[in-house]
Amino acid sequence: SSSSSSSSSSSSSSSSSSSTSSTGASTSSTGPSSTPRTPSLATGALCPHCSQGPRRTALMVLEDFVHAFRVVCAKEDGTLEDIFDRFVVWEKLAAKLMHGCYMRDWHKKLGACRGMMALIKLLPESWIKKRDVDWMKALLFIVKDSPPHMSVYLLQETETAMHTFLQMLQLRYMSTKNTSESSPGPSESETTKKEVDILSLLISELSSDNENVRRIAQSLLQLLVDSTGKKVADLLSSSLSSSRPDVSQSLQQSITFKRFSRLQTSHQTGFVAAVAYFLAAEPPVLQLSSEIITIATYCCGLVTQHSQTKDTTGRPIDDRPEHKKACLQLLAQTIQVNDPELFSTNQNYQKLQTKVASLFFQVLHSTQPEHVEIARQALETFVASGQRISKDLLQAALRPVLQNFKWEMVTIRALGPLSHLLCLCSPLFTDKLGIDMLEHLMKWTDVPKVMAESKGQWPKGEERTVAAKMLEIFHLFQNSGKFLDALISQVLQLEQVWCEGCERYSPFRAPLALVMSKNVEQAVEIFFTCLPKVEDVDCKTFDLLVGVLKCTSAHEVRRGVMDRQADLLAHTFQATPLTETLKQRGVTLTKMFAKADKAWIAHEDTQPLVQHLVNIWDEEEVERHRLHDSQAQSTEAVRHPIVKRTRSIVKVLIAY
Repeated sequence: SSSSSSSSSSSSSSSSSSSTSSTGASTSSTGPSSTPRTPSLATGALCPHCSQGPRRTALMVLEDFVHAFRVVCAKEDGTLEDIFDRFVVWEKLAAKLMHGCYMRDWHKKLGACRGMMALIKLLPESWIKKRDVDWMKALLFIVKDSPPHMSVYLLQETETAMHTFLQMLQLRYMSTKNTSESSPGPSESETTKKEVDILSLLISELSSDNENVRRIAQSLLQLLVDSTGKKVADLLSSSLSSSRPDVSQSLQQSITFKRFSRLQTSHQTGFVAAVAYFLAAEPPVLQLSSEIITIATYCCGLVTQHSQTKDTTGRPIDDRPEHKKACLQLLAQTIQVNDPELFSTNQNYQKLQTKVASLFFQVLHSTQPEHVEIARQALETFVASGQRISKDLLQAALRPVLQNFKWEMVTIRALGPLSHLLCLCSPLFTDKLGIDMLEHLMKWTDVPKVMAESKGQWPKGEERTVAAKMLEIFHLFQNSGKFLDALISQVLQLEQVWCEGCERYSPFRAPLALVMSKNVEQAVEIFFTCLPKVEDVDCKTFDLLVGVLKCTSAHEVRRGVMDRQADLLAHTFQATPLTETLKQRGVTLTKMFAKADKAWIAHEDTQPLVQHLVNIWDEEEVERHRLHDSQAQSTEAVRHPIVKRTRSIVKVLIAY
């Protein structure tokens, strides 16, 4: 504020003048005591603190600054029309934030991103629309130039900002088209041009050599598809001039192997990724032409060459994982094309499809999870479309797995490809493989031998994990029910040597639950067969089955047992003779099922179980009073079976 004046009128005049000059308007000084304020004073103070110190405080100050500006600089009639365009402070602030996006320091990029998002939420839409393309370019540059040590954090923040920005722009564009002529804002032609500029920017980034930029551009285009209801081909047409109505045809003609071969490796990566994206669009923007088949054949040979490059230990080296991933994405789209006419008329495509299927079986052995997932999904679609896998191809895929399939050579990395192959074509496998795996699991019960003969195949302490991974394979067999009884016995032995005293945290129960869930009727029969038996071995088996029923993946088996209330009652509370063990089992199971589904305990068929719990409560009332009065034997009273059973009954009745 200016220095104090003798009169109130001169003081008011000087304050008003300094307020106007502090926001950057071109005004003259009203007296020798008034000092002009530059816009850099506010922008220089606010911008650095959006990323440093308490971020929330800086954004709150920015919000207060906007609110104060609206109050001070409003017109005499109280309207705010064009006030943000008439004062240069906001242009300076926008330039400062955009400049921060292009700076080297990551924290300045982060602060600029946060400040831009704050302005988008606070300033009028007419002001935002004049800078939307420039801001989108600035945010994309953050993704391109993010340093490796902060890339994950910066990418998350920037991607969220771009999604929010694009959503707001879409809402504002739609609202501009639907408003009346009296409402302020750009004309319809200007709005359409802005949409075209943003679409052109996003589509041009589909062929970027940066994988993160391509992924974000694809997600933003999908956001536009979902919000507008248009298809990718329609968005592509909107981004080009009206003189090229058939966009797909012109794009198809521009994709040639000659043009592709002249590109550098990084640019080839973006080129291949863009072609794969247009092939995967719904409906496809491109058709599988002879030029694309030639490019895909070249990519197939390139990926094969990468896979054959090995280190001194014989393991493949993925020296260019991004380029290999883009090639795999293109090959995945080519193998998923279900066009009988193309397959019968184009011999090059027939050879390519065979090569790609063979290559993807090899990629299942890769150490890159992203590459394995692309190959698995492509092969799954290939098999589901009715394509037949030849016996020679399957044997070639299995040969690396089965050559070293000895119990001391089994690793988690070796079991991964086997599980993928079983998922894809389990009918082609015989029961011999399952028998061999059971024999391997038998060796795992000898802990000293496992420790001595592991030969460094797995890290120390992960022996249980390898055995659990082997158990997880069994639910993929087509006839997995044949191994269920043997697996239950095997898990009991494994828990006895690897999980003694901590069976509750056993890693073997979740894989067993998968096998039981695939054979629900057989698993339920095994459970009710074991329920009335009270020998020591049977008690351990019952405890194991109860633990398996608690697993999330055993939901169907648990529901199968819960639906047979009559059998549950006959094998526990109505058994002859009724022992303490059977009584406790009935209470335990009722409590577990009531906790899993509270509606089950209130069902009409479950009422006899509830009545038996009430009868047990009445029968043990005297003994409960005796235990309650025995203060000297507090430990014995707390651990007494009646006390535990009483707690369980109380929980069931509360649920009831």
